[in-house]
Amino acid sequence: GSALAAIRAAGEFAPTVHLSIQFILAARPWELHTMRQVVRRGCNICHLYGELFQRGGLIATTSATATIRKL
Repeated sequence: GSALAAIRAAGEFAPTVHLSIQFILAARPWELHTMRQVVRRGCNICHLYGELFQRGGLIATTSATATIRKL
């Protein structure tokens, strides 16, 4: 995700090896806002978390694991 892209070194890429999404409410045709963070980055694995909001309410959460590779 974009949180990991912000801290990747040059020549690194990070394919997702696990992704989990919990849909809490249906999204409506209004503006969406996100909160995303790198929970922990190790040498080879990175754990990510995110939340999706609409009109101030939480509508979805996600967690992911990516493996860090060199080009």
